[in-house]
Amino acid sequence: MIRLLLSILFMAVTVIETHASSSDTLLESLDHVIGYRSQYISKKQEELNALNKAVKSSSDDEALYSALGKIGDAYKTFDIDSTLYFSKRKLAVAKRIGKPYYIDDARMNMAEAMGIIGMYKEALELMAQIDTRHLKVWQIPYYYHVYKRIFDLLCDTSYYPTSKKYYSRLASQYRDSLLTILPDSDFVHFILLTDKYNVTGQYNKTIQVIRSIYPIFKGDLHNTALMEYTYAQAYLGLGNIEKQKQHLTLSAICDMKTGVREYASLRKLAVILYKEGDVNRAYNYLTLCMDDAFACKSRWRIFEVQQMFPIINEAYHQKLNHQRHVIILTLVLISVLSIFLLLALLHIRRQMHKVSKSRLEVQEANRQLRAINQALAENSLIKEEYIGHYISMCSIYIGKIEKYRKHLFNIATKKNINDVVDELRSTQIIEDELAGFYVNFDENFLKLFPNFVEEFNKLLVPEGQIHLKIDEKLNTELRIFALIRLGITNSQKIANFLRYSVTTIYNYRVKMRNLSAVKRDDFEDDVKKIGQVSEQ
Repeated sequence: MIRLLLSILFMAVTVIETHASSSDTLLESLDHVIGYRSQYISKKQEELNALNKAVKSSSDDEALYSALGKIGDAYKTFDIDSTLYFSKRKLAVAKRIGKPYYIDDARMNMAEAMGIIGMYKEALELMAQIDTRHLKVWQIPYYYHVYKRIFDLLCDTSYYPTSKKYYSRLASQYRDSLLTILPDSDFVHFILLTDKYNVTGQYNKTIQVIRSIYPIFKGDLHNTALMEYTYAQAYLGLGNIEKQKQHLTLSAICDMKTGVREYASLRKLAVILYKEGDVNRAYNYLTLCMDDAFACKSRWRIFEVQQMFPIINEAYHQKLNHQRHVIILTLVLISVLSIFLLLALLHIRRQMHKVSKSRLEVQEANRQLRAINQALAENSLIKEEYIGHYISMCSIYIGKIEKYRKHLFNIATKKNINDVVDELRSTQIIEDELAGFYVNFDENFLKLFPNFVEEFNKLLVPEGQIHLKIDEKLNTELRIFALIRLGITNSQKIANFLRYSVTTIYNYRVKMRNLSAVKRDDFEDDVKKIGQVSEQ
């Protein structure tokens, strides 16, 4: 039963991690694409420059009319003011040519641009001037489309429920009219159909339609962006926020690659991320949306972004202030701990220097004064044990510093404090301090017991004696028994000091006892007597 529960738990965790990993990977891909945003914008600008050249090189009004239509359409999602400007020029050329359906087409271009800018009254007045009898068959869908878009925008920007309902009904009527005249195989027909399903709550039908057409139209980035956005809206209706987020991310990636500035996916994704606590990404994405909306001069997109930007902006700056406080506090704590460590090392050095001086005095004293000699020996032993205790404390303190570094590292990683993570990721400071500490220990210990290595080897059989390298003062075995000489006999404390496992320390001690030239059980007691003043 327990195994079954563990298996179920493991599977659930795996599924959660897979979903999280999928979303995180998509967001990283989006971040990467945004990093190349300027290149995609430059590519779009090159396309517009080429169309500008075509306008300037047009040989007659017919060619100029066609070129103005293309460049106005290209600017629609990049700079709506330019679309309106070229639409006005197109209208002037159409009037010179004198073809009524040319004039009406230009008027519809102007009306669509005015609607996006927010000039709803002017757009509807312009549309009212169009005589549908002059329109060609292929212009009728565009006529319905412009009306639908204007009423969609009026619905979204209306504050009163009655107005919203009225404009929504008009937009739905023009959408239904479009559905009746567009071919069933047309991409716009499918998008309008899914829009209708989403509005009427038939979200599963939306998903079925998009799945069926995805392989056909996925080759075009703009089409893919629309399909992914439609997916996202359906999953929003179904309450599947994770799926909505994934499809909004894919849609935003396509939007970024096409170099458009008028879009919705990135803004909606930013709101979701903000609610999930990813304030940094939400702020960065919404800032980009705001910049693009202003550059495109789309009042509706600016209005949309401004609904959430103050909230996310405030949360972002609060997080920055909190991170700054954490960094400052961390630096202060590290500084204080570093000062304490330095003071501790200086105190140990001073104590070891005193012990060394006392030992020299003992060696120079009159051996015949046994009482004084014995007192000095006892005093030396007390100092030796005190130093051993202090060294043990210092070793534990270094271990605590290392644990504290790991603790800070974990906190900083969770809160995306990149500079602190980079600083604390390195363990070089710990390694350097330990290396210096061991060198300092070796030097000071040998000042106290200059003949320790020779005396220690005398306790070993010839084949077990230790031969140090030229630049070595003590090796691991000698340090273990140096600590024992200082009164630190607990294997756990020795292991903490030397950064080995207790098992390793135990094995070293057994190995040396097995190589002892004296009685095996007396070996460590004899080590403790090395350097003691002998009684006479």
